Amino acid sequence: MFRPFVHTIIVAIALAQGVPMGPQSYDVPEAYKVYSILLETSNQPILIQGRTIPLVVNPKMLRQRCEFGATAADEFVKVNKSEWVLEDKFTSKTPYTMLSPQDIGEMDSFRNIFGRRYYFIFSPVGFNAEKTIALVAIIGANGRFDGKGRIAVLQKTAGVWREVECGKEPFVVILGRK
Repeated sequence: MFRPFVHTIIVAIALAQGVPMGPQSYDVPEAYKVYSILLETSNQPILIQGRTIPLVVNPKMLRQRCEFGATAADEFVKVNKSEWVLEDKFTSKTPYTMLSPQDIGEMDSFRNIFGRRYYFIFSPVGFNAEKTIALVAIIGANGRFDGKGRIAVLQKTAGVWREVECGKEPFVVILGRK
């Protein structure tokens, strides 16, 4: 009888004290347009991890390596301090499946269902103030500690997002065991 009331009080106290209640939903419509552009080249059914991964990135390094993307660097660092739950808002000509942490955590089951296919992991998107430049990490993974990717820089021109070259060397992101 008092259980729902007690639970409500605990949640209210946790929120009042700033205690995180787990990953929040990532409701940034423009980010899903950016993600979808990066998925366009896939010609087989797409697998997407349903949560973003927080990345630790030095904003000074981002600005130095890519002046063009510098206006989005601080926001990229800020939004990447947290993990977010992705919504089913991708637009793709190729069918896609959102994977839960349980799907990925049980790699034997994952491989029985999907084989040795890679799945995509995204970071949250860092935008400049005008939302015309975006930075996002995209990683192809085949297990919890097996993957590599890059930080992509995109520009929106005439309402259309396109990936752009930025710097002499790509930003590389590698997943690995500690």
